[in-house]
Amino acid sequence: MNIYIMVGYSGCGKTTYAKTLAFKKNADIFCADEILFENHKKGLTYRENIQNIEKIKFDMLVSAFLSSKNIILDGNFLSFFSRKVVMNIIRFIAEDPKIKRMAHIRRKEVCQNYNVTVRHIDNEWDECTVHRAERDGCDWKTHKDLYDHKDIPLMSEGFYAIKTIHNDYTNTN
Repeated sequence: MNIYIMVGYSGCGKTTYAKTLAFKKNADIFCADEILFENHKKGLTYRENIQNIEKIKFDMLVSAFLSSKNIILDGNFLSFFSRKVVMNIIRFIAEDPKIKRMAHIRRKEVCQNYNVTVRHIDNEWDECTVHRAERDGCDWKTHKDLYDHKDIPLMSEGFYAIKTIHNDYTNTN
């Protein structure tokens, strides 16, 4: 089982890349932006939205571990901290006795043979704001303070591999 974590600024092409990768790797996609959009239409508060996103992410990861199906986590994951949280959730699911009991009841096993790989879309902030302006119809350059820090993913974070991409959406190995 492979878990792919998409890292990059909003508007850099993570979702475009994730959809191509999902097709090639037969993977499910957790797409934070799509869930945010749906939650916004439902009128959820910011806190409710975040809680809902985290629950869906957790449930999708549990499902992937129970089915040994590849999964792509499509979110910004710009900070070391956000990636550490995801890695801790992954380890928790793989080892949690309650999830193992649930799997046993369903006559399944929790997959123990998994790799976590990062796909780092390394586009510059200004390139991403152009795409976001086209996509969302607003000027995102003024929101740089939201994304003024990006920690480059490192192997020491526990990843199996890191692939850095810049505007290359055709090579998804």
